[in-house]
Amino acid sequence: MKRYCEKCQKEFEFNIISMKDLDSLVCPECGSEIDKESRRPVDPRIEENEEKIGRMMFGILGFNYMFFLVFATIGVVSYFLEIYPILYFTTAVNLIVYLAHIFGGSTRFKSGILFIPVGAALFYLFYGTIESACLGVQVVFIIRHIIRDVLYTSIIKIARWGGRN
Repeated sequence: MKRYCEKCQKEFEFNIISMKDLDSLVCPECGSEIDKESRRPVDPRIEENEEKIGRMMFGILGFNYMFFLVFATIGVVSYFLEIYPILYFTTAVNLIVYLAHIFGGSTRFKSGILFIPVGAALFYLFYGTIESACLGVQVVFIIRHIIRDVLYTSIIKIARWGGRN
């Protein structure tokens, strides 16, 4: 276990066999007593960098969480506004990113392999256009996101309710 001597301003490794050993830590160089909770002071720049990295990761994860919903919503709106190039683009992007997640093994929506083509086929059969098939793909992504949000919200509420009792 590493502990820091404030007098020597050095860190030393101590072999701790029992908790009682923590009460009698002595610096091997100056002989002064070392507090059992002593740690080497952290450079403030390191803490700033760690905080920046944390904020960046939070932003990336937040964007990743909302990615499919945002593109699907844009796609659905473009369908109703009859701006089909945007619909094609958002559908293609959602499918390419989804397939990258599938092949990369980083998706929890494995059932999308079934639901996405079924959604596209149903909308195509019902409306009879390629644009409606794209709409079906986007609707599957929106429904999946809504179900996921409802599920996560329910789990959080149950956990909070359980934590109070």
